[in-house]
Amino acid sequence: DIIETLIFGLLFNNSEEEGEDASFERAKKNAFKSLVRNEEDNTFVIEVKSVLKLNMITNFVAVGVSFRQASRLYQSVKEDTGMGVMGSISDVDVAQHCRTVCAINLQYLKEIFKDIWAFAIAIDAGNNAGTAYLDLRMRCFFKGALQNFHVLAIPMRERHTGEYQYDLVVETM
Repeated sequence: DIIETLIFGLLFNNSEEEGEDASFERAKKNAFKSLVRNEEDNTFVIEVKSVLKLNMITNFVAVGVSFRQASRLYQSVKEDTGMGVMGSISDVDVAQHCRTVCAINLQYLKEIFKDIWAFAIAIDAGNNAGTAYLDLRMRCFFKGALQNFHVLAIPMRERHTGEYQYDLVVETM
């Protein structure tokens, strides 16, 4: 559900008016080329070839650098340490790694929320660089303390009516 509904449905939404053309399908396929569908239980498995690379890229992006900057920082670390075996990474590969980390985190949140019986939802609509989004947070008691989890910043492609925002939250949940 995380991949089908949240990632492909909400984040890669291609409205029915536009139709699903070949370029959109190709973009969807490339976005998660590391995903393999397990047909037995209808789940997705993510293949991570280098945990070191994934962790380094995640740390770079977590401090706010762009995908292009993260790929350059990775290259610098590789050159400074003389570790040619680390391979190289492009900004497109960095985006792929970030999608992988997002899918893993969403799965982790799903597992946490399965055992939570009460929670509060906080939403905040915003606009960053011309892209409207709905920020969804959940607050609950977990591991002995009140926790505030950022669930997802959902792109808003329609008018920002209360009904539309409600529908996005319901679909995410």
